[in-house]
Amino acid sequence: QVAGCLFVAYATNRVMGVAGLVMIAAMNATAITALNVNALDIAARYSGIIHGMGNCAGNLSSLLAPLIADTVASEGTKTQWRIVFIVAAVCEALSAVIFVVFGSGKPQAWAVEGEVPLLAEDALQEQEMSEIEFEEDPPVGEPEAEMQREQAADGEGERA
Repeated sequence: QVAGCLFVAYATNRVMGVAGLVMIAAMNATAITALNVNALDIAARYSGIIHGMGNCAGNLSSLLAPLIADTVASEGTKTQWRIVFIVAAVCEALSAVIFVVFGSGKPQAWAVEGEVPLLAEDALQEQEMSEIEFEEDPPVGEPEAEMQREQAADGEGERA
């Protein structure tokens, strides 16, 4: 995507600019695929949460990008748009460097089975409740007699 942004920034005509944008879109498709798989690789149990946080950050940048582009390219000159695409290329390169230095595709220790984070405490309680063994049902025939005794007791309570 860095190459695509720089290609668009230094395009000499509209056809080259559009070709650069197509190149950016194609590279973005491969990046999104890697992003989706990486959340499963590092913490399969929490991939939904991780993916949601990544989407939130991505959407925030999607919100800010047009505002920044409008500020930088307020007059719409070629030089101003070149700056917009160079800034985009720098952001892409910086995020790639951060991932290469700090990122990983290995399962993380905090996502290992057995360790329960505070956020999953309710789910654990539900699981424990589902594992409780209940007493077996009483033999057939006895419940009717028991129901008659309860109804008789309820009837006496209502009369009083």
